[in-house]
Parts: sequence; structure tokens; C-alpha cells
Amino acid sequence: MGSEKKSKKPNKIFALITYFIALVCLLLGLFLPSDFANAADSMLGLQIPAAIDSIWKIGETGLQGMFNTPDFAYNFPFNVAGWPEGGINLAAILVVLYALITLAGVVALIPVCVSAFSGKKGKKKSKDASADLETMDETSGGKGKKDKNVALRAASFIEVLAIATLSTFVIILLNQFIIDGKAIADFTNYGLISAFGGTLLMLIVQAIFYKGGSGLIKFLLALMSAIVVVFIYGIPFMLPFLTDMASGLNLTLYTSGENAADVLGLINSLFTTGLAFEGREITIITLELAAVVFGYLAFVNLVLDLMGLGKKTNKFMLVVNIIRYSLEVAALIVIVVTTFFAEGVALGNFVIIAAILALISHVINVFRVALLDKKKAKAAGKKKAKKSKETAKPTAEKTEKPEKKKKPHAEEQPARAVPVADTKAAPTVENTERLYTPIIYQGPTDDFIRTLANEQKVEFSRVFLERQNGPISCIPDYTVGGKNEKFFTSIFIYYARIRDLVSDELMNMLYKQANMM
Repeated sequence: MGSEKKSKKPNKIFALITYFIALVCLLLGLFLPSDFANAADSMLGLQIPAAIDSIWKIGETGLQGMFNTPDFAYNFPFNVAGWPEGGINLAAILVVLYALITLAGVVALIPVCVSAFSGKKGKKKSKDASADLETMDETSGGKGKKDKNVALRAASFIEVLAIATLSTFVIILLNQFIIDGKAIADFTNYGLISAFGGTLLMLIVQAIFYKGGSGLIKFLLALMSAIVVVFIYGIPFMLPFLTDMASGLNLTLYTSGENAADVLGLINSLFTTGLAFEGREITIITLELAAVVFGYLAFVNLVLDLMGLGKKTNKFMLVVNIIRYSLEVAALIVIVVTTFFAEGVALGNFVIIAAILALISHVINVFRVALLDKKKAKAAGKKKAKKSKETAKPTAEKTEKPEKKKKPHAEEQPARAVPVADTKAAPTVENTERLYTPIIYQGPTDDFIRTLANEQKVEFSRVFLERQNGPISCIPDYTVGGKNEKFFTSIFIYYARIRDLVSDELMNMLYKQANMM
């Protein structure tokens, strides 16, 4: 018990520290200026009123006019088949969500601190607590751990929501810096980089620290998804030292003529103006649709893998992982097959890399499902065996104990007569037939003595009340009408010493009374 308490306290403190660091990074993303020459206008936090106005303008002047705040610097119109007209600014929605998540994180800091510095006292731990902790991460909803670590749960929840929002926002921002696979400006939003990088780092640290091998596997899955997204969306072109390497290795999905596949541009076109189908070959249309599906799946897989760093693993999550990676592989297969039939199209080397990474992720999740089922079956078997052992133990005591006590007694004295049942014969003058005059018990009585037959009452009184058969120092005195739990317990503890003094019938009555008490 002492070791468990000592180990839990540092865990909660560690969760508080990582949570606090992630919270500081989120605040930096809102209030660290991206342009120090124009600090006030480049703070993302001060642009929130304008972001809200771009979603839904309140009043004639809106929040921006009411608070006199700077304009919103990012615009990413999103629509489906032209609805709504003009599109919805997805960047503004993400910034507002990011601000609300950060605010929730600040508010949650107080209960997280209370949870970290306070322990739950008086709560009993189960005997198989160590087994529960071993399978905690590979069970649905954490059923094995009753004493939940609120600090870790709060930290993971806030960080998971933040990383999902920030990763989407980062991809959208990169669209403004890359055109036709070339960087048109440097990405210098250090606040956003701090928010995204710091939160991601804390999720990785928490995953490995708390979940060990499982957390490391989650990190590797997220890393492989990140590699796919980095090259699909042309991020290497933002870093000059990677540009030559990416170009020399032909790390693209495919090339059509002299142009490489611009997956990000195709996705933007699909959700803004729509893809052009008229007058184009069916193979090119199929290729572009497959590239859009693959790019979208790769992005979703990255976001879900990042979110998975802060979540407990369950079977549903692993099955979803298998399905989404299978769909990613299927989209790659369509791209490979279509390039053989499309004129003027060459397959890029990145397809092979992406397919290998997706297959590895798929196989890992299949093994994790098998391991989870094995652990659950093992834990269920241990629990069932323990439960059956506990239920069988009292039954065995009730059924076997009288037989074990009675058997040696019957073998040693198979023909022993009951002393109380024997009475002195009194022959009469008129008749030679022997008549017996029974002894009627007239001594003190209580609830237990009333349950005995007359002969048993006489025997019980003679042996235990009057001690006529000799002193029995190991057996405490029986108090008529009092509490005699120790008396009945000692009868069976010292059975070997008194078995020759008590009949089987009386011993059975004593045993029944002991069970009732």
C-alpha cells in the first residue's frame, strides 16, 4: 500500500507539469506576435473578435468594431457544391475553437492542481491491483483502475482537443505559403509553431511515460502518418535544405507531363470550386479523385494518431485504425493501377514509401488487436478462477468439515454408547422386565440449549456447564443467555482434545450453531 501511494503522487505531479507546459504553449500561440514589428495586430488572440465576425457578425459593427481589434489575417473559404454561397471561413472556426479550448484549459488548471496535490485516503485497493495496472491501457474505458488520475485525464483531454484543432489549422496555413509545390514565403508564425509543437511534445512524453511500450507504438504510428502528410502536402518545399532532396528523389505521388501531383491544391479545389470533369480523360479524373481521397485519408490518419497519444486504447479504436489504414492502402492501389492506363503520367517514388508505411501501420494494429484479446482473455480467466475459488471455499468448509471430524471419531469408537441416553435399570417385584427411568433436564436454558434434545441438554450441561468430565482449560466458559462466539469457535479449534467427551449428535448441533453465528 505504501509503495502504491508513493508511486501515484509523482505521477500526478508529472501530469500537472506537462499539462502546465502545454497550457503555456497554447497561450503563446494566441499572444506571441508573428510579426514583432507590428506586434499588436499580429497576435492571434487579438484577432478572435474579427474571426467571430467572419463566422457570424453580431450587430452592425460586430465584435471587431465594438472592441476595435485588428482584422483576421487568415481566410480559407470552405463550401460543398457551392453551398453556402461565398463559403465558410474554416480558418476562423478553427481559431475560435482553439481559443475556447485554451480557455477551458486555464479554467481546468485549478481542479487539476487540487487533484495533483491531494490523495484519496481510506479507499481499499483490490488484491489484484498489479494485474489491473498491467492491462489498464489495453482495456476499454480503463475498467481495471478504480482510482482515476484526474490530473492525467484532464491534461490528455485538453491536449487531444488542442492538437486536433491545431494540426488542421497548420495544414490550412501551409496552403497559403505553398503554390504549385513551391514556397512563396517563410512560415514565421512562431506562436503557432510553439503551440502546436509544445502540445504535441507533451502528448508524446505523457504517452511514453504512462503507457510505456504502448505509448511508444502510438508515437511510431503518428510519426509514420506525419511522414506521409509532410511529403503529400509539399511541406519539404518550405525548407530550403530539403527542396533539392525531395526533387532529386521524385517524392511525389505521380507526375503528369512536367507537373507533379498537387494533392493540397486538388483538395482545395474539391471543397471550393470543385474539380473539373468536362472534356478530360476518365483515367485522369480517376487518378485525381484517388489522390484527393488518399490525401484526405492521410491527413485524417495523422490527426487521429496524434489524438490517440492521449487516449486509452480499446478494441473499437484499434478496429477503426485497421479500417482507415486499409482504405489508405486501397487508394494507393487505385493510383498505381490508374497510372498504367493514363497517358503521359508517371508514377512517383513516394507511392511506394506511403504504401509501405500504411501496411506497417495496418499490421501493427492487427497485432495490437490480437494482443488485446489475449490480455482480456487472460484477465477474465484469472478473475473467473479467483471468483470460483472464493465461492468454493465456504462450501467446502460446510460440507467437508463435519465429515472429517465425524469420520475418525466413528472409526475410533464405532460402538461407543451415548452416556446420556443410558439410564440406570430399576427392576420391579411384579415383573422381570427391565424398565428405564429417563433423566429430565431441568437446568438453565437459552436459545441454543432449547434447540437440543433432552439427552443432548443433559450431556451439554454435564460436559460444559458443570465440567463433570474433568476441566477443559482450552474451552472458555459457556454463559447461558450471553454471547458465546469464542466458545463455539474454540470447540472446533480444540476438537482433538474433546472429541472423546462429546457425542456425535451434540457435536453436530454445536457445529450448526457456530455456522449460524
